[in-house]
Amino acid sequence: LLLNRCCAVLGCNMTSKAMGVFVPSKCRETALKLSRLNAVTHLQNSADEQSIPYFIKDNFAVVDMPLTCASGALRSFISPYSSTVVERLSEKGFKPIGKTNLDEFAMGSGTVDSCFGATVNPWSFNSCEGDDFLVTGGSSGGSAAVVAANIVPFSIGSDTGGSIRLPAAFCGVLGFKPSYGTISRHGLVPLSNAFDTPGVFSRSMDIIRNVFEVLTDGDCNFDSTNDTSILDRSGIPDDYKFRIGIPSEYHVSGISFEMLSYWEQTAQVMESIGWEIVPCSLPLTNQVVPCYSVLSSSDVSSNMARYDGIEFGTRIKDGDHATFDLYKETRSQMLSEHVKGRIFSGNYFLLKSNLEDYYITALKVRRLIAEDFKRCFSENHLDALLTPVSLDTAPLYSEFVSKDLREQTEVQDVLINAANLAAIPAISFPVGLSLKKLPISMQLMAPLGKDFRLLELTRRISSEINFDYTELDNKLARI
Repeated sequence: LLLNRCCAVLGCNMTSKAMGVFVPSKCRETALKLSRLNAVTHLQNSADEQSIPYFIKDNFAVVDMPLTCASGALRSFISPYSSTVVERLSEKGFKPIGKTNLDEFAMGSGTVDSCFGATVNPWSFNSCEGDDFLVTGGSSGGSAAVVAANIVPFSIGSDTGGSIRLPAAFCGVLGFKPSYGTISRHGLVPLSNAFDTPGVFSRSMDIIRNVFEVLTDGDCNFDSTNDTSILDRSGIPDDYKFRIGIPSEYHVSGISFEMLSYWEQTAQVMESIGWEIVPCSLPLTNQVVPCYSVLSSSDVSSNMARYDGIEFGTRIKDGDHATFDLYKETRSQMLSEHVKGRIFSGNYFLLKSNLEDYYITALKVRRLIAEDFKRCFSENHLDALLTPVSLDTAPLYSEFVSKDLREQTEVQDVLINAANLAAIPAISFPVGLSLKKLPISMQLMAPLGKDFRLLELTRRISSEINFDYTELDNKLARI
């Protein structure tokens, strides 16, 4: 059924000559990719030749399209308006042709906790035995998968604690999280208001820069959730030699030998083109995960209160429920165990007896972590920091689901939460393949507001590394 639906939608004048993405002869091939990946939750009814197509994560509002957040609680909700991100892109000729899968309410790091099922990493094809597959990472795994499969030139996701950079790393594409607040969050269903950041996936640095320019165009601000005045738009000379820091604390326990090897090789490539590599320190790195966990869970418990079957969410209609029973039954049946666990944690941290010890303390630690980054950048005169994104390559689904949420958090979040706490821009970019022919990626983080400098820096080093997609394209050709 999904395959037929994909064919019907993608065959509707989807030629997009400007980007060379869809042509009628490849319609069924593209539809087959989508159905096999389980990356798409909804497809738009039509598109046209003049529009440049993209997919957007199913926690962004698009008028007259379902907005489910991959949750049973919102499965029947249709958005009455579009997010600012969608409106800005539409003004420049970009059209969302569908919504992509995610972990429920963007809570997760695998895109496996979805009412639509898990999304399959495109690198899985002809790489896994039986029914097992590689996870995409989360929570924006669907958006990463459609770009990795070369179905669209770019897609939109959201990054709260690494939810763009981790899927980008596991799927071998570019994933950019801008400085917090530079892109409007209006129309993005909130997970954690303090960290949520819209961002972009693509195989091309030029496309990422172009999309970011559209979303931050000019000096004006589009609504109360963004402020583009912090962006430094000054140019960079072609012969400029960047200064890159290597934080010693990111040599964390459990990181694979291959990841360390590519980290060193990437630094060597930078040195070979005249850039300076500088050892540096971020002493509060070990406080990042607990600080993020307290603050994000606290935001979650507040934001999720609206899904009670009355304000928002599917209402349980069996029998005549008193108000309290209605809340209980609706939230018990419509929300996953993962989501309910976050709500419980956040409510605990926000109890009057615990507020000072947990939430207020975490706010203070967040400020110290942000100052830690400012000091590191300024004292060492750094343009960016180079670190891995993950401890290893994309895990198998069977391996991923065998671990509980706490274990997954410790494994997946240790290298990526810090950029959200410090509100700084960060990007994941592929640098090579492991012995198992799976993508390995590195992360670059820059000072607050230096987004365009970070994009230019990444463009230059990516062109030197020149990651080859032939291995992935060959896998996809055999679907």
